[in-house]
Amino acid sequence: MGWQLVQHSFVLLFRNLVDALKVSVGPTVIGIAAVLAVLWALGLPLSALQMQPGGQMMGQMDREMAGAVLTGSLFALLVVVLVSSWVAVSWHRFVLLEEYPGLLPALSGRPILGYLGRVILLTLVMILIAIPLGFVAGLVIMPFMGGGGAKNVIIIGAIYAIVIGAILSWFWLRFGLVLPARAIGKPMGMGDSWRATGQLSGAILGATLILMVINFGAGLVVDLLFGATTLATILNIAVSWVSLMLGISILTTLYGHLVEGRSID
Repeated sequence: MGWQLVQHSFVLLFRNLVDALKVSVGPTVIGIAAVLAVLWALGLPLSALQMQPGGQMMGQMDREMAGAVLTGSLFALLVVVLVSSWVAVSWHRFVLLEEYPGLLPALSGRPILGYLGRVILLTLVMILIAIPLGFVAGLVIMPFMGGGGAKNVIIIGAIYAIVIGAILSWFWLRFGLVLPARAIGKPMGMGDSWRATGQLSGAILGATLILMVINFGAGLVVDLLFGATTLATILNIAVSWVSLMLGISILTTLYGHLVEGRSID
């Protein structure tokens, strides 16, 4: 059943590829333009958003432009969340209400801010779950980190990240029916979502694991075949886009099947 969910989401996305591009490309271009404009106004290069604490350049930025970097980073994060919500609402409504997008998906009359509020609430819930989950998982894997050298640490660390990611994704999907519900104007609570997804809890876990393997495998293949090239950057952007749209499609599929009684065969 987990594979059926993933397969249906793939078919949903690529059968309607033109409409998927319509709901996502325009908002993304606008979001990128907004971020670039703010960075220009703040006198910051785009690389400022990628600087890591502890680096020499970051230290220089801390002394000279820490406030500008923080402002630019927060604005970029806000734009990413807003654009993602705009895209998600448009895709939910296209699939569930057959509301076809134009070259740019509509903003007027769409519950973008309400959807964003649900995303923030779900994110806070995930943080509350992740803290004890990460602590317990850390205690479990700690005995295995002692021997085997750096290679063993990398392998165990990757397994740790995959397991934690899969569990959190499972919780997100179990609670996440509130998102498509909000998008089409039929709000539901997280408790309602949890109960509705209970019958497919195992399938949802299977779907999250399958998607994680696909995403990891696609990224690894791109890096191995093309390295640090412009083509690799383009392909990684494409992989990220497919990952985002599949995640939205999984939620849409679950809502359509569990709440509206639609078939996923």
